[in-house]
Amino acid sequence: MHGEPPRQLPRQRRGPSPPERNPSAMDQGQRLIRNDTEIGHASAVAASERRFRSLVAATSDFVWRCAPDGRLLEISAAWLELAGLSAEAARGWGWLPALHEADRQPYLDAWLEHIATGRPFTQTYRLLCAGGDVRWFQDRAVPVHDDTGTIVEWIGAGQDVTGRKLATMELERQREQYRTLVECTSAILWEGDPETFQFTFVSQEAETLLGYPTARWCQERDFWVRHIHPEDRDWAPDYCARTTAEGRSHTFDYRMLAADGSVVWLRDVVSVITEGGRPVKMVGVMVDITASKRTEIALRESEARLRAISSNLPGGLSRRVMEADGRVHFTYLSDGYAEVFGVDVERARRDPKALYEIMLPEDRPRYDAALRHSAAHREPLDVQFRIRRPDGALRWVRALGTPRPGDNGATVWDGLAIDDTHRREAEDALRESQALLEIAGRTARLGGWLADVATGTVSWSDEVCAIFDLPAGSHPTVAQSMTFFRGTESERVRTLFHRCVRDGRPYDEEFEILTARGRKAWVRVIGEPVHDTEGRVTHVRGACQDITEQRRAREAVQFLAHYDPLTRLPNRRLLHERLQLALAGRGPGARHAAVLFLDLDHFKTVNDTLGHQVGDRMLQEVARRLAASVRETDTVARFGGDEFAIILSGLDTDPEEALREAEAIGEGIRATLARPYHLEGHERHSSVSLGITLLDEDCAGADDLMQRADVAMYQAKAAGRGRLRLFDPGMRAALHNRVREESALREALAEARITVHYQAQFDAEGRVTGAEALARWHDPARGWIPPAEFIPLAEDCGLIGALGASILEQACEALARWQRQGHGRLTLAVNVSARQFHEVAFVDTVRDILHRTGASPWRLRLELTESLLLADVEDTSEKMHALRALGLRFALDDFGTGYSSLAYLRRLPFDQLKIHQGFVQAAQQDPNDDAIVRTVIALANTLGLEPLAEGVETEAQREMLAAYGCTACQGYLLGRPAPEAEFVARLDAEAAHPTE
Repeated sequence: MHGEPPRQLPRQRRGPSPPERNPSAMDQGQRLIRNDTEIGHASAVAASERRFRSLVAATSDFVWRCAPDGRLLEISAAWLELAGLSAEAARGWGWLPALHEADRQPYLDAWLEHIATGRPFTQTYRLLCAGGDVRWFQDRAVPVHDDTGTIVEWIGAGQDVTGRKLATMELERQREQYRTLVECTSAILWEGDPETFQFTFVSQEAETLLGYPTARWCQERDFWVRHIHPEDRDWAPDYCARTTAEGRSHTFDYRMLAADGSVVWLRDVVSVITEGGRPVKMVGVMVDITASKRTEIALRESEARLRAISSNLPGGLSRRVMEADGRVHFTYLSDGYAEVFGVDVERARRDPKALYEIMLPEDRPRYDAALRHSAAHREPLDVQFRIRRPDGALRWVRALGTPRPGDNGATVWDGLAIDDTHRREAEDALRESQALLEIAGRTARLGGWLADVATGTVSWSDEVCAIFDLPAGSHPTVAQSMTFFRGTESERVRTLFHRCVRDGRPYDEEFEILTARGRKAWVRVIGEPVHDTEGRVTHVRGACQDITEQRRAREAVQFLAHYDPLTRLPNRRLLHERLQLALAGRGPGARHAAVLFLDLDHFKTVNDTLGHQVGDRMLQEVARRLAASVRETDTVARFGGDEFAIILSGLDTDPEEALREAEAIGEGIRATLARPYHLEGHERHSSVSLGITLLDEDCAGADDLMQRADVAMYQAKAAGRGRLRLFDPGMRAALHNRVREESALREALAEARITVHYQAQFDAEGRVTGAEALARWHDPARGWIPPAEFIPLAEDCGLIGALGASILEQACEALARWQRQGHGRLTLAVNVSARQFHEVAFVDTVRDILHRTGASPWRLRLELTESLLLADVEDTSEKMHALRALGLRFALDDFGTGYSSLAYLRRLPFDQLKIHQGFVQAAQQDPNDDAIVRTVIALANTLGLEPLAEGVETEAQREMLAAYGCTACQGYLLGRPAPEAEFVARLDAEAAHPTE
């Protein structure tokens, strides 16, 4: 066993643990070996053994000798004692079992390797001591050579390193524990320089939490400061630097910007290490508190919302508790309770009787019963009762709450108490109002209705039920009421109703309905909001009237306004509208359109020889032939007299081809109209002169287009009548003339050559009641130019605003003079064009003129046309009401020639309705015109407007108008337009002779 290394290592042996030795024996042994080699081999061995034994006895470490093959020859007694082995037992390989089982094989492998290579040997191992404990040793050995370099033995020394090894292991354990702590903690551990704020260490959590590699934290200058949130960068570094310089540890919260752009809240706990009172190191822990901060912010916002809601609610919030024994108390009362009950909230929180005692005794049983019922059935609490506030006021209170189970059989209500007095009073007022509505409905044959916003129910009077073919006493909901309105009407009425509720805006509109019996009808519905004293809309009330017959009459009037009653063709107004649509459809690649303008040659001869009745029959036949000559998509219109216009649409996209198509259609029309006419037993022949123009990109508008067609038509007449001409640039002489006229108009405006004449307006007794201001232009070369020429010119060239302002200022100056001259009772009417009225600053312009001139706004009446209303209804309404607030009055001029004006008469503040002179002058010859005149007068009187007839030229016309109910008139019969001096002279004469 001692001669060869053992194949199986022995079990552990234990013995007492000796003290550690001083590490000096190895060095001394090596010096002895060097001396031994200097003497002879035999004597050297003997001397070596003697010195080795002396050294073993003297050293505190243990030493040993081994044969060249590694077998132990001799070892210190101290080691033998420690290992519990005898010298004999340890020799050879007997020492090996004394090593720790885990260290034996590594030690043996290393020892045999060094024996084989002859290199110095160093190995650390654990010794199993005889006493049972384990000690750490470090062995070192060197070979001893003879003169030939052969290894004759190994000399070694061992040192007890248990203390150092255990300290090293403990340090490593602590380091491992610290490393594990750093890696596992969710906080950022860091160390840094207190002067530069440069990180010297950060844990891996820094990269995990904020996304920046740890190397950047430690290597980049000012890394921490640069990545602090901008809002915290102004204070956080300064605070940390200041407290660090004072050597004080500190904790503070701030935000950092993560690599992905997100914001992370950190709580930084900083410890400052000082030496001699000077900071030398900073260590800290950064904890992610983002979630808690968000919770904290959300909590603050929630509390703020609760306070805001509580402060803005119309009453007070509460948490009411009913104990199992029936006792009631409050665990929460908002400050709103003080406003409702008039008591101190703190006192009410302490003593719930403070609220109960001010409740009227006769209402307490109802309150108690409601509480018990809500608690027993878990149904919402909704009870009303009266209180006598400490200030003596009697108020209605409504208590609301949702019950839920509480502790120990209690019931808890989270709810609201509101002052319900105003609503109760409003309901009483509504009942009175409903009674009045029913009386009014029976008197005026109107129906009344009332909608409750809170419940969505509608109360209808019997008259409304009859209109909708429902049984008397029906009470449909708001939603059910909407089903009677057809198509888009349903959405329109719904929008108006909800806007009335939301914005408090009343409405007055007409709708088409389908009654319960399937009957189509038209109704006028008026709705207005009903507010409580706090301004809230609680109900919508209104009236409903069956206007089916009125609607039919209005449609007849509208037809007459847009269609020629003789030929049933579109009139000039409708033609203009359709031209505008055709012009709007122009564009690259679009199909062309053309206008044909034609005039019957020698038509006047037919009227003069055969009479107007035959002439009318001929015009009707011409209209029939024209309509048959074109497609359904084309428009044939009677332009006036014996003039007709045709819009041809859908022509070829190539302009030349489109013009050829139009010319072919025109030739066909010319041939069709040239066929004989059989009229009242007479055969007549007629030709037609026809002009054609395309709707091209150079066309300035509908008027320009008609002007081109008109020029081409007159070229056809000039060529001998019965011909067709296409408009070409050679016909632009007329257009050049227009340019000259525009230049002259600009010059006249600049030199104030456009003045105002005044045409008197009269009452039934022939007294002058006012005047209409009429623009007049006297050109030095051309003389007086009719307004019908220069006003459209001003419209087209953009001068109407300047022209209108000039006329209005001259008129107001005259009105102010008349007031000073004793004619302050007169009103003055001024026409306003659509373009002028819709200028942004129009109201300011009128206000400034009135201020400069000193004219009375109550004596100024602006005359507006129906086309003006239709241009922009909302803008018209806004400006009219703004001007009405200044005191101005309004007249609707040329009524009956426009479209859908009736819908605006009720909404817009008109005072006067002017009947167009064309209707007045034709009324005695044409039954249709007569019907229009009577209808307009009746409508004006019904609506409370003053009717005024224009163009009264005969006494018969005046008498006819008076018989129809119109006494105000204007026309050549009683006075032509005159300069101001002549007009005032007439006023002075009338004042001097009032009875004449």
